[in-house]
Amino acid sequence: MTGGDSRTDRAATNTLGYVLLLGLVVTSASVLFVVGGDAIQRIETESRGETGELLVQEVDAKLGSVASAPGDAATSVEIGDKRPSQVTVVGNGTLEIRVNGGACTRTFDLGGITVESETGETVAYQAGGVWRLAPDGGSVMVAPPDITFQNRSLNVRLVNFTGAVNGDRFRTVKNESKSVATTTSARETLLSGSCARPRNVTVRVTSAYHEAWADYLSQEVDTSVTETGSTVSFTLNQSDLPRAVDDSRNRVVNLSDASVVDPDPVNGRLPGSSFTIDKSAGNRYFVSGSIVPGGAGVSDIETFDGGAILRRPVDVVVVMDESGSMSGTKNRNAEDAAQEFVGLIDVARDRVAFVGYTTESRYILVDGDRYFGPRTDVLDDDTARDELNDTIDRYVASGGTAINRGLNASLDVHDVKSNASRDRHVILLSDGQNSPGYGECDAAGFSGENAACRAQFDEWTLAGAREAADQDITVHTIAFGSSPDEQLMKDVANATGGTYSRATTGAELEAVFESIFQEITESEQIVNYPVSTEMTIDGTTFYPTAPGNTSGVAGVGDYTNLNDPSFTGEFTYATETGDGALMEVSAVRLSCEDWALTPIEQYDNATDETYNEVRCTNATAVNSTLPPSNVTVLLDGADVSGYRSSPDTWWQPDFYNDTLAPYRDGDELDLESNEALVVYEFADPRAATGSNRLVMRYRFGLPESAQAASVVDVTVTEVSIE
Repeated sequence: MTGGDSRTDRAATNTLGYVLLLGLVVTSASVLFVVGGDAIQRIETESRGETGELLVQEVDAKLGSVASAPGDAATSVEIGDKRPSQVTVVGNGTLEIRVNGGACTRTFDLGGITVESETGETVAYQAGGVWRLAPDGGSVMVAPPDITFQNRSLNVRLVNFTGAVNGDRFRTVKNESKSVATTTSARETLLSGSCARPRNVTVRVTSAYHEAWADYLSQEVDTSVTETGSTVSFTLNQSDLPRAVDDSRNRVVNLSDASVVDPDPVNGRLPGSSFTIDKSAGNRYFVSGSIVPGGAGVSDIETFDGGAILRRPVDVVVVMDESGSMSGTKNRNAEDAAQEFVGLIDVARDRVAFVGYTTESRYILVDGDRYFGPRTDVLDDDTARDELNDTIDRYVASGGTAINRGLNASLDVHDVKSNASRDRHVILLSDGQNSPGYGECDAAGFSGENAACRAQFDEWTLAGAREAADQDITVHTIAFGSSPDEQLMKDVANATGGTYSRATTGAELEAVFESIFQEITESEQIVNYPVSTEMTIDGTTFYPTAPGNTSGVAGVGDYTNLNDPSFTGEFTYATETGDGALMEVSAVRLSCEDWALTPIEQYDNATDETYNEVRCTNATAVNSTLPPSNVTVLLDGADVSGYRSSPDTWWQPDFYNDTLAPYRDGDELDLESNEALVVYEFADPRAATGSNRLVMRYRFGLPESAQAASVVDVTVTEVSIE
């Protein structure tokens, strides 16, 4: 048969088909493995890149709050899965502003924070913006910088960094006085002498992210943008600038001129808060107003009760004496008081655990992990609360007393289950002295239970208290019954900054537990009260506004809260008035229903305490309008020496030396002829010290020297990284 045996051919074909199929399967599996490995690696790389971008965006958000907050505000940032060597503080660019063809020039370093990814991509914070730089040099903007051109004015807000990132967490601290000095110097350089009346302004940005800068500026400014190498530039000509520096479109005003202003100015002040400007020429005058840097200081320290959310969550370990002397009524009283305390706990935020001790100790955790004792569930509902109370019911009084064992066990609970983000407390109850018994004393090297053995256990108890203090754990002690060791319990409490209480009855014990609950759940924070201002011109009321999205700022109707420390923008007035128009400036306090913590921290050197600032998130009504007697209108030459002795709270800027510093020469204000500083005094009966003020700077028409701060407004915030 010439074609060969068909069965053999089929067999060969089948075998070959099997081999080919097997090869295909193996090959496909190999391809899948390689592709799958690449995909996993690519996903991991992208995830690390996204982490860097999120880190820089967090820096952007927190620095914005710090820069806008009064005083030496601070905030902290964790670098997550990045190594400190990947997070660097660098000076990677410059910003040059040239006024009148370069007659007045100032160059700023665009220092920033960069995060390097494993792929060579860089994410950076620069000039208030977030930028991404690819290995090939291409760049994109992730978040816009704080360089804007709005209302014909150039607004530049920069952050100047010093320091370095050396660990997995760093802290940024604002230097208020240095920031004011740098800002003042920059403005004087750009807007003095022949540059007081800008005819043109040129901006040059040199940056590794020039491609992204060019894209942003092309959208932001209504003029041509040029990109040459790594430098991006644009020029604003006279027609681009505001009318405040163009005499053909406005008029000069001298607020100290009694022939123009009514009522007559007296010693650099206007009597009252209502006035007119009238040159009898039918003129129109541009009016603007804004809060001065550090001028929003309407705040006070308030204590919030245990039901409020304006505090850190709390972890509490209740340590109960189970020795034989606690049997009977004292046992039941202790159970009832502990269960009452558990009932007070906010299970949505706080956690509680129970430790019983004799010469030994046992503890039950509240999250279901079994370390000692029976298992219990998370204390987040009534069922879990009942289970913990059942555990308390099960404890039996018998045996000796080793207070140190109970205290040490409570520290173990905190060590295993708590962390530094929560406030940690121990409530330690005992009805007697350390009485460990003969067996424990013999084991400790003593001959039976004697005074020396008890003294040793006392020392071990105090050592536990010192260890608690080192771990920022506060121990509150309760001496219960007729013969407790009061001195030892006082010493333990004092060593940790806790409270000491004495109780002899069940009712007294319940009251003590309730008092301790209030002590550990109350918090003190710096509350920024919501306030706003208005300006009325011939019966029409105008309110300050800010560019961009202000939906997150509380307000009532047209009144927007001007005292929100988390808002990074600027509220301003921009309107017109005419000769003879009656003008009045006033301010209101708003009622607030809801509050929220901000990441802004203020540290009190005197008490070694750190406070968070609180902002209003829900303003509900206009509470009151300031009377004219609480409004002071200050003009050029006004004597402000009286503010030297003005009481200031420790967290607010020094009113005389910081807030007024850019506007005074010695004890007299050095303002332009058309400027007025309006000081609104908000009296607060709850404020124990300090003053509550809002300070705004108003401009009416043109100054005699053509003040041009509204043309180029530069603010530099000096920040150190620790």
